[in-house]
Amino acid sequence: MTPLWDAVIVGAGPAGASAAHFLGEMGLRVLVLERESLPRDKPCGGAVPRSALARFPFDFGPVIEDAVTLVRYAWLGEEVAVPLPDAPVLMVRRREFDMHILAHARAEVRDRTAVSEVRAEEDVVSVRTADGATHAGRYLLVCEGSTGALAAGLGLGSRRAATPTLQAEVPMSQAGSHWRGTALFQFGALPGGYIWVFPRRESLSVGIVDFRRGRRPLRRVLEAELARLGIGADGVRWRGHPLPVFAGRHPLGRGRVLLLGDAAGLVDPLLGEGIRYAIRSGQLAADAVGHNLSAAEYTRRVMGDMGRSLQRAREIAGLFYRVPRLAYSIATQDERGTRWMTDVLAERSDYCDMSHRLPRLVADYFRRRIGGKG
Repeated sequence: MTPLWDAVIVGAGPAGASAAHFLGEMGLRVLVLERESLPRDKPCGGAVPRSALARFPFDFGPVIEDAVTLVRYAWLGEEVAVPLPDAPVLMVRRREFDMHILAHARAEVRDRTAVSEVRAEEDVVSVRTADGATHAGRYLLVCEGSTGALAAGLGLGSRRAATPTLQAEVPMSQAGSHWRGTALFQFGALPGGYIWVFPRRESLSVGIVDFRRGRRPLRRVLEAELARLGIGADGVRWRGHPLPVFAGRHPLGRGRVLLLGDAAGLVDPLLGEGIRYAIRSGQLAADAVGHNLSAAEYTRRVMGDMGRSLQRAREIAGLFYRVPRLAYSIATQDERGTRWMTDVLAERSDYCDMSHRLPRLVADYFRRRIGGKG
């Protein structure tokens, strides 16, 4: 007889690993299925607020690559720097980070195990894997990231915009140690997108994201900007992947099937950050399983917890990337805009708070411009 798990989790990224941990804390029986061999690398900028890691009862010190103490916002050669003396943003590498959470989860983990079929009934969800085995659970948590087809196959293709990204890891020796502790958000080189440079222990995570989702020469643009910044990119391995940014409120499951993290489209539409939302959705999904909640109630809780902020981010992004030069000038006219953005990065605030304050910032910008002409 097939044993009944409380939850079968498909995908061992931040969402799946977090859900497994929080479910295990409740004493529930959890099975994690991962199609790749663990540990595995994943293309990811790797920025996560320190506060997001405080949700866990264990130390992340062994997998922290760097702590950000300075954020630079730039429009080509024009730049504003924001010191972060309390280092509220940490840098991780997904290979070690995901495994660190899994290692603290009371769950059975099976890698190299792809799901080939799902059968959802009223009280149980069964999955068949490529090796012919069947696993049944009270809930199925879909955490397969941005490229998995399981959600779509179940008729649960979430509303998410597949945004192209290209990234690489550059040895610190090809960049310079002055990048340690410094994160750069570079606008202007790619209309409708931005370039990032994030520090790690012995390397830099560099990448470019195109929110306009056109067929554009991302590598050429990124290499040119890296050269201008004095970062050598010779011999690096380029990796592209779609970023499933939030595209509006939508159901995050049906019956006993729940979508989490990237599979649910819970990615910041302004900056493309997703780890914090993956962790939080894992926590909320675990609570839903523990309290036997419906997919509709899980959706309501997720949207109430982070959906409003992501929707505001979507609205702000729509304006920012439509008129990026003007928007950058407004945001950096004084320390308010950059402080608000940095507070969002550090999870000290959210996009709802920012959206309430923006009209005053815009008004002040045009008042100064008009006054200056007078």
